[in-house]
Amino acid sequence: MNYEMKSSENNQYISGRSKTKMIIGDILQSFKISLIIYALVIVGAFIIATIYTISNNYQYKSDFIWGYGVQFLSFSYIWAFQILRYSMLIGMIVSCVGLFLTAVGFAKPIVMRPLDSEKQWRIYYEKFNIILAIGSICFFTLIYSLSLDVILVNLLNM
Repeated sequence: MNYEMKSSENNQYISGRSKTKMIIGDILQSFKISLIIYALVIVGAFIIATIYTISNNYQYKSDFIWGYGVQFLSFSYIWAFQILRYSMLIGMIVSCVGLFLTAVGFAKPIVMRPLDSEKQWRIYYEKFNIILAIGSICFFTLIYSLSLDVILVNLLNM
């Protein structure tokens, strides 16, 4: 079933998909972008955790290089835990900042107007404006971070 959507620029009618399919497509696009952003968060957390763990565990440096003994296993556990911990923290910070920007965007109606590059934007998002796109991406990122937090809490309580 095709619906006609009125273009905001030149009042021409564009034949397109149903509104539900457009919204689901936009949500899936936000999901893909949030996965890419969270992958970048994990890479950043990997770098921070490596620097933090090596700088705070001088006695484990030689064991990390040579790779033997219980201390190496302890270093690996600490390092992996730090990667997960920093992934969760950085992800929460990024998502909360994005959700704050979304709240500001909803409070100021002028930000909800069409973009100057509306045609380019509609290639990626059919129904969402920039505020809804940022909000949905940050919402998915917050879900990943909270899921990781629940996993870490359950691992530590074992």
